[in-house]
Amino acid sequence: MFGNLASKKNNLCSSFSTVIIVTACIYPFKSHSKEHYFRIERMPLNEAIIALANQADIQIIFDSDIEREGQSVQVIDGKMDVTQALEMLLKSSDMSFIQIREGVLVVVKPDKKKQVQATINSQNEDIDEMTVYGTVIFNGARTENLHTEYRTGLFSGRSIMDSGMAISSLSAQAIQNIDSITSSDTFRRIPGLRVDDSGGDGNTNISLRGLPFSEGGGGGRYLLVHEDGLPILMFGDMRFATLDTLIRVDKTVDRIESIRGGKSSTRVSNSPGGLINLISKTGETLGGSVSSSTGLNKPVFRIDYDYANSINNNWRYYIGGFYREGNRFSGVDYTTEKGGQIKANITAELSHHRIRLSLKYLNDKTLAVMYSPLTARGEGREEFDSFDLTQSRFLTRSFYLDEQLNRKESNITDGQNPNLKSLGFNWLWMPNESFTAEVNARASSINGHWVATTFGQFIYPDEQQRYTYNMADGSLISGTALRANGPSIGELYTDPIANIKVIDTTWNDLSNVFVEYVMHQKFGRNGLISLGTLTGIQKYDVNWNFADFLTESKGNNAALIDLVDTDGAILTEHGLVHYGTNWGGCCNRRQNLEFRLFAPFVSAEFNISHLTLDLSARYDQGWVTGEDYVGSLFNAGDVDGDGVVSIVESVAIAPDKNTQVVIDWHDGDWSFASGLNYRVSETSSFYVRWSQGVRANADRSTDIFFADQNLAKTSGSSSFGYDRIEQTDFGFKYSKDTISLNSSVFLTRAELDDFSSLSGSMAKSQYNSQGLEIEVSKALGRIQLNGFLTYIDSEIEMLGNDLNNDGNRPYKQPEFIYNVSVSYNLEDVEAGVELQGVTGSYTGNANMNKIPGYKIFNTYLNYQFSNSLSMRLTARNIVNTPGVDEGAENGYRLIGDRTVTMGFMLKF
Repeated sequence: MFGNLASKKNNLCSSFSTVIIVTACIYPFKSHSKEHYFRIERMPLNEAIIALANQADIQIIFDSDIEREGQSVQVIDGKMDVTQALEMLLKSSDMSFIQIREGVLVVVKPDKKKQVQATINSQNEDIDEMTVYGTVIFNGARTENLHTEYRTGLFSGRSIMDSGMAISSLSAQAIQNIDSITSSDTFRRIPGLRVDDSGGDGNTNISLRGLPFSEGGGGGRYLLVHEDGLPILMFGDMRFATLDTLIRVDKTVDRIESIRGGKSSTRVSNSPGGLINLISKTGETLGGSVSSSTGLNKPVFRIDYDYANSINNNWRYYIGGFYREGNRFSGVDYTTEKGGQIKANITAELSHHRIRLSLKYLNDKTLAVMYSPLTARGEGREEFDSFDLTQSRFLTRSFYLDEQLNRKESNITDGQNPNLKSLGFNWLWMPNESFTAEVNARASSINGHWVATTFGQFIYPDEQQRYTYNMADGSLISGTALRANGPSIGELYTDPIANIKVIDTTWNDLSNVFVEYVMHQKFGRNGLISLGTLTGIQKYDVNWNFADFLTESKGNNAALIDLVDTDGAILTEHGLVHYGTNWGGCCNRRQNLEFRLFAPFVSAEFNISHLTLDLSARYDQGWVTGEDYVGSLFNAGDVDGDGVVSIVESVAIAPDKNTQVVIDWHDGDWSFASGLNYRVSETSSFYVRWSQGVRANADRSTDIFFADQNLAKTSGSSSFGYDRIEQTDFGFKYSKDTISLNSSVFLTRAELDDFSSLSGSMAKSQYNSQGLEIEVSKALGRIQLNGFLTYIDSEIEMLGNDLNNDGNRPYKQPEFIYNVSVSYNLEDVEAGVELQGVTGSYTGNANMNKIPGYKIFNTYLNYQFSNSLSMRLTARNIVNTPGVDEGAENGYRLIGDRTVTMGFMLKF
């Protein structure tokens, strides 16, 4: 299993041609002096070694002669170094160990110890049957292999190899190797996901396996993002309040676990398509680090930090977070990013108990980038003639009317500005080897602001250089154009005018509380029964305050435009056309809703020899109460106090309580899952999985209440309350020596209810998709290759009452999604390159206009000055690919251009 050895500086460096270690240097034996807090219960020796490796974040290779069902080890509960802990584990066995280098150990029987050492020293390659479990290192870049214990979406911890569903995992080192600017950048490294970024951290549109996107407002319709096992929000696609707006992937994240299909239907609520779970560090590895980075081509600065320590043998704590400030968007000359987060937890490991208290504070402002018009011409960079961003330093304030018709001002530069404070509690009780109970709870206080500008339409002048605008009430205003601000204020303007929509929403209250109880009881030798409940309360108190402005037809610092009639009277007010938009009064609205959830679930698992069978069910009950009212046209009067009722004030839209719908609605539905996993050998397994799951409609469901107010108080209408999907998976997994393969063939079917503007009522839609996910890892000496390919063939079977789109491809669904990374490690230097790409898709379900595919390259270079100091150079989109990230009928959005940063990290 070992490759060639080379001598350098009196140490031997070896290339391990196994799946687990590519590069290791042999040092004289010495204790791994860094102390860790270990808690290892009575369990078989091989499981205890896995637990020790995971808790210490090291590599332990152990001989396959170690029995899977062996004598339980003694309990370890305290602070010590790794070799002390390992000696305690092996004390009652006939095993010994060799330390190859700091953090790399081999556990073998004494009669093989000399053979292993001789093999290393003599460059012999006779040793086989060596298997690694736990944390894995590829060229110094931590990833996870298929034997690593995995918990997300499962009712009990199990390795990826033994889990009958599509699973992927990203470690902290894998995430940091090529720095992710946003959480959506990180999610693009997960197979099966189509991720459309809205710029900044938030409002990302996420679809998986060809399942339909949510229209308007972003989010993931069939996918939730969890943090430490509990949802960030109850729904993945609440309009202008999406999950990724409330998370940041930084040093506090230990790993990201994800599943597609499988038990996501029955293990969690409102996430039947799949699940992403961000798992925080909890202080098992003592010590800390501080790092800073600065943009080399963008004015950005960021500092990250984390620290862990023990209070005594039973208590430990962890704290980490980041702060950033700057602007990484070309064509914008104001600060677009400012803020950060702090996360902390304290853990007590007591006899038969583990108690953890966690805190999180997030206040981070980032720009939200929406659609801009785009035309194609030429090749290469000139292929796109972009209107650029719709941000301008001359359009930084917006105005709207509240429910009492008071004039309010909004700051557009706030962008996406969440303010979150959360308190979490976890209690794990293990009174004996066969029973476990856990309580996981979190309460979050959430408010903030979400505002962006997007393109509406071009307005062209007539022969007399006059412009005509259609007001919200259907009336027309017409006049010549003057620049209302900027360096040429007051000058005549004769080019096309851009109508810019300000999408302005205020989160009055998005607070939530989630509490989950789970109990596991082993029965017999190989059985497990799990029971639990999830209770949740989710607030959605949001104001929509959209507005219309007129600007020059350029994105980079466009000046505002006023229209002037033939008498010289100004028809607009510093670019503001009227309070509201001419989108039919849709978007000046107030929703004050409360969602409640109660979901009991049950699971049974059986293991017979190499075969594992599991069955699970969940019943979701949902309640929604509150009020919802949309905007109406008003003559607002003299709201700006200048003594004149202008045209802008006479055509105003504001939330109108006369349109109020009082909502009191309840529904429930079942989800089921079953799977069969067959472990062919130590190195391979295959599985088949079927699941049927539901997700409740969130704030979007209230649209139908305006069409039929009787539904607002109707309970038990399952055809309205829940969207249903059905998935079937066939998977194969393989892991041996230098290669790992994780593959799945999937078949999905989605049934959902949407409001149809054609009939003014609910209309059922159906989608089908099938495809393939392949995830591969391969070591070639000092080179490590990782990558995945997702193929999706999706089809609209029925789209409400519109028969014209039957058989078409759903909008924004590419045929291929892929990611390939290559890294090279040479002692103190590590370098890597990553390719991210998607093929083309359509802007709409009519399949008229196409979004071109793109390929972007990210790179990094890391240099280790010493064990404690390192330097890092990263570049995102290094070749400055002019790709389109997302498209709609009224415009496109370009992917972020080249961003280069350099930073230093100090470990202590």
